Amino acid sequence: MMINLYTMDNCRKCDALRTSLKLLKIPYSETKFKNLDELFEEFKYEQYIINAPVLSVDDVIYDIECLFDGDIVRPDIATLFIKGD
Repeated sequence: MMINLYTMDNCRKCDALRTSLKLLKIPYSETKFKNLDELFEEFKYEQYIINAPVLSVDDVIYDIECLFDGDIVRPDIATLFIKGD
């Protein structure tokens, strides 16, 4: 399973998602962007991406709306990492 976390500096939600992945012991790679323009360029074909963090799990893109309930990482986030048969 390939998991990529896309973040920015000074981003509380990025920090929260990173912490959740570590607590769940989910291995991931991380790409940090300096600003939103860089993030938008990376995801220019994913027009619904409006902010960091973004999580890619086996090329499926999850945005802030999928990952958070308000300011809190969704409690069911671990289900993203369960492979079906």
